[in-house]
Amino acid sequence: MSAPRPILWLAIVTGLYVIRMTVNMAHGHAHDTLAVPLAAWQTAYVWLVIVIGPTAALVWLWIRPNAAVAWSLAALLIASWLFGMYFHFGPMNPDHVSAQQGADAPMFQMTAQALLVIEPLVALAAALLARVLSKVGAPAHA
Repeated sequence: MSAPRPILWLAIVTGLYVIRMTVNMAHGHAHDTLAVPLAAWQTAYVWLVIVIGPTAALVWLWIRPNAAVAWSLAALLIASWLFGMYFHFGPMNPDHVSAQQGADAPMFQMTAQALLVIEPLVALAAALLARVLSKVGAPAHA
């Protein structure tokens, strides 16, 4: 049996990440149309931890594959998942799925539920990529 190839895992992570960001953008659109309020720190968290950080990590992995960056991507996705789980399904708050009313409420609820599934899958794939990269070392090109 041959050793796992980093490029295969990087492609899997990327494909899952594209699905995750597509769902995330649809969720953001529902947030906007429903005028779901977020505190300033929540908006900063969304942009830094949920959007920019993981996207930068994924781009970095394509440029210079590195186990530490893959672990960082996994950690950012778990942080994103925990944030979404708490605010969408935890204690009642303006961001809770059951607090939404209006035409885009079903989209908000569906995308929040989809993120509960896709984010840990991408995190798991990133962790597997990190393991592969730590075993084979960081190749010059994935």
